Amino acid sequence: MMDTQKLIPYLERLIRWGIYLYCVSVPFSIAASQIGVITALVSWLILAILKRQALWKNTVMTVPIVIFLAAQLLSVFFSIDVGRSIHEFRSYWHILVFFLVVSCAEQDVVRRGLVLTVVSTAAASLVGTGQYVYTRYIAGGALAEHRVSGTMGMYMTYSGILMIEAIVCLALLLYGPFRGKQRGGILLACVVILAALVCTLTRSAWLGFVAGIAAMGVLKDRRLLLLLLLGVAAAAVVAPQDARERVSRMMQGQKTVVREGVVVSQGDERPYLWKSGIEVIRHNPVCGVGLKNFRKAYPRYLPYKPLKNFNHAHNNFIHLGAETGLAGLCAFVMMIGAYLWYIIQKVRAVPPKTRSFGFAAVMGVFGAFIAFLTAGLFEYNFGDSEVAMLFWFLLAAPFVLTRGDEKTPAGGRRVTGGKAV
Repeated sequence: MMDTQKLIPYLERLIRWGIYLYCVSVPFSIAASQIGVITALVSWLILAILKRQALWKNTVMTVPIVIFLAAQLLSVFFSIDVGRSIHEFRSYWHILVFFLVVSCAEQDVVRRGLVLTVVSTAAASLVGTGQYVYTRYIAGGALAEHRVSGTMGMYMTYSGILMIEAIVCLALLLYGPFRGKQRGGILLACVVILAALVCTLTRSAWLGFVAGIAAMGVLKDRRLLLLLLLGVAAAAVVAPQDARERVSRMMQGQKTVVREGVVVSQGDERPYLWKSGIEVIRHNPVCGVGLKNFRKAYPRYLPYKPLKNFNHAHNNFIHLGAETGLAGLCAFVMMIGAYLWYIIQKVRAVPPKTRSFGFAAVMGVFGAFIAFLTAGLFEYNFGDSEVAMLFWFLLAAPFVLTRGDEKTPAGGRRVTGGKAV
């Protein structure tokens, strides 16, 4: 009979390499990143059985996530199209990334994983920047009206990943323990990612990035507010003309104008999407119309016939409220509220002027979390699989990297993860 104990080291290795594969491929390929995650998840399950231990470790997020999933499942039973809702509910499997990392990832694995996401995103940023330069300048602007999608199939997905990783990269640069060439490499990665983010011409991602940095500045480091102002001023000077025009149109508030049921001026349709989404909530207040059914429900509340139907409400809160009702919306608010409380406590607990990987990660995740929520006011990024998988990995990182933290000893050096910093 095979000694099952000999399998344990191999399973642990598969978990590590599965996470690494995910981290490397997340800005490039959803298929490869899913293979990495599934490999790690299956190995984790078998490992838990062999070790006869609990499958996951409880955190402050366990109950809110379970309640959220229960609310989503409840909406399936009251859906106007049960088949579509069941298919969409299955997509929530990526939440398991959070429990995988929290329960069985070692600190060194999470550290390397975070660095790998930054490096791979920087490489993906070169693709997007090159795409923009070619279409705008070499091809004579023939394709300039199409925002670059880089290594992703959709520019919003691409910009969402860039937005998150730009903040994480900046936090590692400012608060990490890196020196010399390592610090220079992180600085270069930060510049490359930010350049690609500008080239996506995606305003929601820009707003998310600004909000994330501003939140970090207000909560912990006021110097970031000055850095943010200088960065915005520099962007106003060196940013491409397309980017400046996007900002100008955003400030002017160009939106779709409707008169007597006829569109007389085509612009941003978000205000009408939001209004119709709220009407969907008002008419289906408890459990909504079911997952993946916003597209079917909202047109009946529009004051005009749309040229195309949108799959989502361009707002996390309105979309979830429309599809899962107030039950799902309240569960979502409780879930993000629980994490916001947790991460704020982690940021505040770190002494001023601390430089450590753990603190840099906590600051970066806090900023990325605020950026994600801000961008989610203008798009449904919670339902974007590629962005959501990265989102759950980052949310889990502070639980691992700050595990075993001790209070500052008499000597003044703080111990993080067994190492004085």
